[in-house]
Amino acid sequence: MISELPPRAYIVRVWHPQLEAAEETTRENVDASRMRRVDVTWKLMLKPEVKVKRGPLTRGGGGY
Repeated sequence: MISELPPRAYIVRVWHPQLEAAEETTRENVDASRMRRVDVTWKLMLKPEVKVKRGPLTRGGGGY
């Protein structure tokens, strides 16, 4: 929740590190020029999380 902003029109964008589309596609014009609550909702498609597999540990700790 964002509160105590001066009443006016805003451009709001959403970003997430796994966002499937470009950040510009999340852009919304929000009219908060009146003193009232304004709800804005996004449905985001996220890329699958990439997990790096590590090699098996060697006996004795085998550092680098």
